[in-house]
Amino acid sequence: MNRRTTKENNGNLKTYHIVFPYYVFENWFELLSEENKERKKILKAPLEFDFFLKSLAEYFPYRQIEEILRILAEYKIIPYVLDYTTIWKRLQNVNNKQAMNMPRKKSNKLLKLTLVLDKGKNKIVSVQINIEDKNNVVSFTYSGA
Repeated sequence: MNRRTTKENNGNLKTYHIVFPYYVFENWFELLSEENKERKKILKAPLEFDFFLKSLAEYFPYRQIEEILRILAEYKIIPYVLDYTTIWKRLQNVNNKQAMNMPRKKSNKLLKLTLVLDKGKNKIVSVQINIEDKNNVVSFTYSGA
């Protein structure tokens, strides 16, 4: 799995850099339809998305994860936002062994998030979203209020 996260401190601001394979986001509905075929309870997001949530949960509380997902949904990276309870339940079901053995799909695209948080207010100040592949970069910037 190509997952990498780093953190920088600048006074009252923290900067996080998160890199995650983009195939989960670009094949959302295909992955979801495969997983829902044999399930009694219908999933809202593919199981591979849980590994993205797990990487966010290492650094952020659930409310901030929900806010990050809201930003990703606003820019159409994900189709909709998972609520707090769903995030909590999914993170309870993911263990470290599964995260280390996440199936690797062939994709050259990466989702790179650069999040800047205000430590004092515990709020997201800005998010830089980059979708990168070999030939180009698509970039979005969100600035919090």
